Amino acid sequence: MVIIEFNMRNLRIATIKDKCDITRSDAVMFHSPSLKLEHVLKKIPGQVFVYYSYEPPCYTRGRLKDKKWHNFFNWTFHYRRDSDNMQPYVTFTKRSPKDIQEVNIDELVRSKNKTIAWFVSHCQTESKREKYIDILQRYFKVDIYGKCGPLKCNSMANRWKNGFKCLDVLDKYKFYLGFENSICRDYVTEKQLFTAYKKNNIIPITRGAYNSYLYKPPGTYIDTHDFETITDLSKFLKEVASDSKKYKSYFRIRKYYKAEEPWHYSICELCKRLNNVDRYKRLYNDLYKWEHEIDGRPVCDENPKDFSYIKDEDGFIEATYDLYA
Repeated sequence: MVIIEFNMRNLRIATIKDKCDITRSDAVMFHSPSLKLEHVLKKIPGQVFVYYSYEPPCYTRGRLKDKKWHNFFNWTFHYRRDSDNMQPYVTFTKRSPKDIQEVNIDELVRSKNKTIAWFVSHCQTESKREKYIDILQRYFKVDIYGKCGPLKCNSMANRWKNGFKCLDVLDKYKFYLGFENSICRDYVTEKQLFTAYKKNNIIPITRGAYNSYLYKPPGTYIDTHDFETITDLSKFLKEVASDSKKYKSYFRIRKYYKAEEPWHYSICELCKRLNNVDRYKRLYNDLYKWEHEIDGRPVCDENPKDFSYIKDEDGFIEATYDLYA
């Protein structure tokens, strides 16, 4: 559990163990992965309880189902666009003219002698990305780094501390797989964004939220949802990889954007709200329902089938997995 100590012009965040400390805070943040029923606390007058989650609903493991959480939370601090304090993983902003970094794209293309790389440590996922890549490997060799593959990078265990040194290996690849562990609305993480845009001039192949196009600069990535089958995607990748003009086209506008982690913006928004609590009064009757549904429809695709078909040599579509298993 995280406590916010708030003082008009100052916002402090600290981890606490003693519940008594909560009485001197204006707001308390409850982190979803560590949420327990013992954290159902009595709220003091004027206090705000904030639900903080950076994970898709399937990984909160139904913690909010208990009715003790009903009418408990005031605000959400979440990656969802309809949350009270939106906290996206990455945002893109336009560079100023003096900040634009020119890249010798011809030299970049010549330096690449490998096709696809994937960094992964979560091997069995809700999105079934591992099955998708099983099929993709019928067409391309995918070099897999991390716990789920044969290749290792000594810096992967702590990429933040090591300044993304491990990502240097991507310099020799043409494509990077940015596949999410869940296909949920607005769940667009550094897998699709930061890894490919922050440091490396590489084309990301993305698979995740169906509305992920809202988060990425157009014309700089290839999305699996734009293809009917993996066969179609593979044919397109071969075209791009073998045609330097097509490959270079994905870098035309990239130099005008930069990737940023917007944590401080979200904290500032929270601070703003705490300065005007009466203006932002709210109470969630059933946060479990909010996190799992939008307008009565599931937030996540719990049974994706985009990996289930390929085309044979005659163009006929055939199933690759037993869809009813």
